[in-house]
Amino acid sequence: MKKISCTLLLILLLICNPLFGQNDSNSSKFTLSAGLSYNTLYWEPYDLLNLETLLLKRNNLWLQPNIQISYGLNILELGNESNIGISVFTGYNSFGGKSKTEDSGYKDYYVFHSVEYGLKPFYSHNQYCGFLGIKSQYIFSAKSKAYGSFSQDSTEPREWSETNVSSQFKNSSFSLGITNAA
Repeated sequence: MKKISCTLLLILLLICNPLFGQNDSNSSKFTLSAGLSYNTLYWEPYDLLNLETLLLKRNNLWLQPNIQISYGLNILELGNESNIGISVFTGYNSFGGKSKTEDSGYKDYYVFHSVEYGLKPFYSHNQYCGFLGIKSQYIFSAKSKAYGSFSQDSTEPREWSETNVSSQFKNSSFSLGITNAA
């Protein structure tokens, strides 16, 4: 409990302090953003032996690193503190999910390592900035690490084993979204 309390206090302090916030500048310069993210992983595989759909949840607290570098370029100054520009970015992102520890002692986690790149055109007016953003992501590594096996008895000794699960997941994604910054 003490570990969770300390982690939540650290997260709260980082969120409240603007020095540690994500820098999404719309001026002509390079910016660097680094942080930690909390992700969850849910999926529903079909069990051919029992002929049922399983719900697998990996949602325990697990902070993972990410880093992004971007370059913002003002294209057109419109006056009245308004401009149009574009921000290009690339970065590294680690995400996945961690299971709870079962009564038998089994636990596992999935981790995905990816490279992201994209662009965010923007319209800025009086401290408000927003438009559409485009991002592509390539997952170069997907691994699962398990402590024993799910069906193993709690009295049997357990060891960590790592499995490459890249073939079970798509290795790329593309997304389009609305971006804004006040």
